[in-house]
Amino acid sequence: MHFNYDDYPGTQFFLKWCAVINSTMTNMERGLLIGYILLIIYYLIKGNKKERTFFSLQPLALMVIILNPWAMVVWLRIFGDSLRSRIFRFFWLLPILMTYSYFLTCLYEKTKKKFAKIIIALISIIGISQIGIGTRYTFTGVYENHGCQMVENRYKIQNDTIMAAEIVEKDKKDKEQAVNVVYDGNMSMEIRTYDASILSATGTIFSYQILDKETWDMLVDDENWQAIVAALVSGAIMDENWVDKHILERAFKSLDVNYAIVQKDNYYLRIWQEEAVQIGKTENYIVFKL
Repeated sequence: MHFNYDDYPGTQFFLKWCAVINSTMTNMERGLLIGYILLIIYYLIKGNKKERTFFSLQPLALMVIILNPWAMVVWLRIFGDSLRSRIFRFFWLLPILMTYSYFLTCLYEKTKKKFAKIIIALISIIGISQIGIGTRYTFTGVYENHGCQMVENRYKIQNDTIMAAEIVEKDKKDKEQAVNVVYDGNMSMEIRTYDASILSATGTIFSYQILDKETWDMLVDDENWQAIVAALVSGAIMDENWVDKHILERAFKSLDVNYAIVQKDNYYLRIWQEEAVQIGKTENYIVFKL
């Protein structure tokens, strides 16, 4: 059963939204944000006139210009693709990191003891390195990060995801019934956000590369069905001749797969069509029932 805005009137939606955001943050990100808020409060209470002015305007500008979804729509229309994950994250991370840098610099200058200065310097180095490691994948692009994009609907997820979820919901008839579904990494967070009754049949594995026959045989011997099915749905098996019908049947039965959402250009679409029944399609996906 998909999320319904009407179930959260008034401030309930805002509180639920905060809870969801909090649950998706790592401990490092959560600590970084809490520390920033505490430093802002500290400077507003204990800071001199210049500090109070600066640290009152800084978060205000951050909320109005950067963290405001209406403002981001305007920036996207003006700057287009140049305002993507790197630039967007740079502008919201920069004030936070500047605040930490300012605080540690002031603390370093006010400290008289040499040992204490060394400790502060070490804390600064460790903090900077941890922030760098935590944001590595975002800034290097090792994993695709869509950054700030115009939304297609009120749920702020792909229309493909909504349509596929509704096809599954219509077929299973009971909206509350939980079902095991195979889908790729592009839907990994979105489909569970929209419909919590759709469970991932492959757990947290949405892609797996099988580049040689030895790896395939090893996965079969180990009965690593999650990796095999994830490789099939992501199109990451080097040779489809390795895929045996009886092995797939064992994999689907072991994982109790009810449905599969497969891209139309999936390299192994023929195998899916032979092993399952097509019950619907979206713009880019085909929904199968097993």
